[in-house]
Formats: sequence, structure tokens, C-alpha cells
Amino acid sequence: MTIGIVLEETMSGWIRLDAEPVEQPFAFTIRAFTPRVFSLSTPRAFRGVVRVAGQEVPTRGVLTIRLGGPHYELDFEHPTWGPCTPKARSAIRPIPPGWRRRSSPAR
Repeated sequence: MTIGIVLEETMSGWIRLDAEPVEQPFAFTIRAFTPRVFSLSTPRAFRGVVRVAGQEVPTRGVLTIRLGGPHYELDFEHPTWGPCTPKARSAIRPIPPGWRRRSSPAR
């Protein structure tokens, strides 16, 4: 048995191919594992599913966690477009000054 960290994530947005002027809805769900528990910025191989243009296809790639947010490099084969290798990132926005977490109302 190996001890490590498993990351599961779903990200959604849009994708636009170089040859097409229209953006297509795009989402992927991945699962990444690393036994390097104390090295968060270590690239992690992942497998998952991509949903794009009404199709769902398997994907694999690499997830790297950076200070600005996670970065993804995906590979998948779309039935119409052929091989695709998009790169995506998720931005982490700083908490605005003066923001406070609201407490739940007392019951």
C-alpha cells in the first residue's frame, strides 16, 4: 500500500480551436495521485474525462500546482477534431481587503 495525496477536480469553461471562430463548452474531471505528500508543486500524472462539443472522451495529462493556481496539460482524441492537447489553468483570486466570513445565523 502506498501513502500519498489524491486530487480529484472538475473544471469547466470554454475552448476555441484555432480554425473555428466559435467557443465550445468545455469541462474535464480528473483524478491525480502522488506519493510525494510534502511536495505540492510536483507534477502529477492524471486520468479523467473531457466533455466538449457534446462529446465525452477519456483524457490523460499532467497537473502542476503553482502559486497562481493549478495548471493542466491534457491529451485527448476528439471524434471530429482528432488529437487535442489544450493547456488550461485555474486562477486563484486573492481575498479582497476587509472581507470577512459571515457566520451562520444562530438557531
